This record gives sequence, C-alpha cells and structure tokens, in this order.
Amino acid sequence: MINLVMQKALLPVLDLSEFPNTVIDVFVELTQTDAGTRCAGINAAALALADAGLAMKDLVSSISVGKVGDKVVVDLSKEEEDFEGGSTDIPVAFMPRTNKLTLLQLDGNVKKDELKQALEMAKKACQTIQQIQVKALKEKYGESK
Repeated sequence: MINLVMQKALLPVLDLSEFPNTVIDVFVELTQTDAGTRCAGINAAALALADAGLAMKDLVSSISVGKVGDKVVVDLSKEEEDFEGGSTDIPVAFMPRTNKLTLLQLDGNVKKDELKQALEMAKKACQTIQQIQVKALKEKYGESK
C-alpha cells in the first residue's frame, strides 16, 4: 500500500518525456519510525529522485497532520495516532513551488473547518521540509545558498 501511495504522490512531479517506456524503482528503508512512514518515505524518495538527476517540476514534501481529541496538530506521533479519545490522520504531499497537493488521505473524521486548518498547517510544514531537502541537496554537491 505504501509503495502505491508514494508512486501517486511523486508521479506528478516527474518529467519522463525523454525516457519513454522507462521504469524507475525507488527503494526506501526506514530503519526506525515513530509514525508517518508514508510521509517519511515520500520525502526520502523525492530526494533520491532529485539526487539521481531526474527532471522534476518540483520537489515533493510530505507531512502528516491531523486531529487528536479536539486539537489539530502537525507531524503526529505514534501516541497521537493511537489516541484513545479519537484521532484523525491526514497524510499530505505537496509541491510547494506550484502550490499543488499530490497526496491527500483522510483516516478518521474531521470537520470542514478543521480540515482547512490542517491543510494550511501542512502547507507551511511542507514548505519548511522542502527548504531542508534543498539544503541537503546543495550541501551534497557543495553549492552555497
């Protein structure tokens, strides 16, 4: 299931026009997780694709937002996902430069205004994650800011 989610989240940014009929495999191993494995995998795969030199329209960033009890939070922990009073997990993948979602899942119940709040929080978090992704790529190749 996670591999299909990752594929759907990353496919919109790839420009494979120069490589017709090509298959690209990305293997992600998460050695330790607390929660948010889908999002961590998407972030890692996006970096791997960029590092491999594939043409991309944007760099996908992903985060899980949700509702724990009556509070909307960013980057849910395992305890928050398993909260006995009820929780909602909303994994999101986002293309910050183009301002488009590539993944939106909803596991649980949430009101419309809470969903809007969660998506705004996710957008801001993804912009921060993208800055970290870009910095990591630049540091690898010795580029300055």
